[in-house]
Amino acid sequence: MNTPRKKSIIYVPRGNSAGKQFRILLAMKWYRRHLHEGVAAFCREQGWVLDSFDYSPDLQESNIWDGLILLHQGVPELKPLFRKKIPIVTLAVDEQGQIRLPCVYQDQEAIGAMGATHLLERGYRRLLFFGYRDAISHARFSGFRREAIKQRASAREFCLPHRTPQASGSGFLLKWLSSRLLQENPPFAVMAAHDLLGATIMDACRAVNLNIPQQVALLGVDNEEIICECAQVPLSSVDNDLFSHGYEAARLLGKLLSGAGLPEAPVIIQPRRVIVRASSDIIAANDSQLSSILQYVHDQIHSPEVNVKGLSARFGHSRRTLGKLFADAKLRPPGQVIHDIRLRRACYHLEESAMSINEVAIRCGFSSARSFCRFFGKMKKCSPEAWRQAAKA
Repeated sequence: MNTPRKKSIIYVPRGNSAGKQFRILLAMKWYRRHLHEGVAAFCREQGWVLDSFDYSPDLQESNIWDGLILLHQGVPELKPLFRKKIPIVTLAVDEQGQIRLPCVYQDQEAIGAMGATHLLERGYRRLLFFGYRDAISHARFSGFRREAIKQRASAREFCLPHRTPQASGSGFLLKWLSSRLLQENPPFAVMAAHDLLGATIMDACRAVNLNIPQQVALLGVDNEEIICECAQVPLSSVDNDLFSHGYEAARLLGKLLSGAGLPEAPVIIQPRRVIVRASSDIIAANDSQLSSILQYVHDQIHSPEVNVKGLSARFGHSRRTLGKLFADAKLRPPGQVIHDIRLRRACYHLEESAMSINEVAIRCGFSSARSFCRFFGKMKKCSPEAWRQAAKA
């Protein structure tokens, strides 16, 4: 990833006298809950006071803050704080893609690449990215497109005319999205720049009778559970580790408040993983018969009877014919596809639930915890419990 040009912020640290309780302002034009939680976790450890831009006192008159953590730099109300030259840590590149040090920001290209990889693994060859006319969206699309090209798939970018539905009316935005989606022949896959946009795209798909995930796989970014898990179809999302983003920003601000000099380079946060939910939990297929088989596998993956022999009997195909159906769609052999789905489902339960290993085994269609652990160890080179602990680290 090319490092953007840097701009320095000059400030006068107030020092870190013994016993001083610093008061910090977190300013986000668009709210990110996990980022707020990360900043708050560090502040609690240090005994700091944390204010949010949403409920802070009058910025023009207040002189109470010792430091500022800033997500969006173009906020006019914050100019009085800039003039006071308090320590400031920025959380993203600016609209021109430039860094203002000190900065903690996300590897946006890695986020886009992770999203594309997830969709490509499910067999989609036509990928769409919906974002905005800003540096962050363009960087995410760059990584998204790079991964698609690696696997000889197509990737197209659509830039929304406005940042939020309120800017032009939600009706206009739905029509704009719907017209773009209707230009594509299903199945295809969509990555949205963030979860709220993903939920809006879901509405647009419903308006033009595109079924998720049977015809359109959909993926967001931020893993905002309140949005993702309460959507019409639970929304898959890239977990871009916003908690660590906020925590590391507060840690860096603490160093500045203690009198440390400006860092020589920004801190870069890597995305963690894709949290798979129903909106992309399917494998793409143009053949309606194959699509029915894959849907059955996904719906019944908890049953030990979902195997190649069981599929052949249920759908009236010989093993050879069944294998040819999968091969013609450029998919892995049926047995491997079943294993892949079971493995992804198991990883999801291990990472996102408190189920016992035996419960996970049953939910994923294994006859016993022993057979599950043997399978998991072969595929992931570690035990299910070790995978769970690593995911929580």
